[in-house]
Amino acid sequence: MVRTGFTVFLDARSDIEAVNGREAVERVTEHETEVLVPIARGRSNQEIAEELVLSEQTVKTHISRILTKLNLRDRAQAIVYACESGPVRPGE
Repeated sequence: MVRTGFTVFLDARSDIEAVNGREAVERVTEHETEVLVPIARGRSNQEIAEELVLSEQTVKTHISRILTKLNLRDRAQAIVYACESGPVRPGE
């Protein structure tokens, strides 16, 4: 069976939905959400730091906390989450 990129995307989305509850989403702070949006838009840590006037280490800390709170493995899952939960719409 050949798995397309779209299938992998749907599998990741299902995995995220299976482990993330509303409580986890509500624990993500406003600052963490401000970092999540540029992650979903493909920005690097340095670009996010410059855009939000933060140190790169602070951006890394926010990303780590986002991944932990939402039980996500990596930035790719964070992008899927951001697009599916509302902060970012694909194509923005």
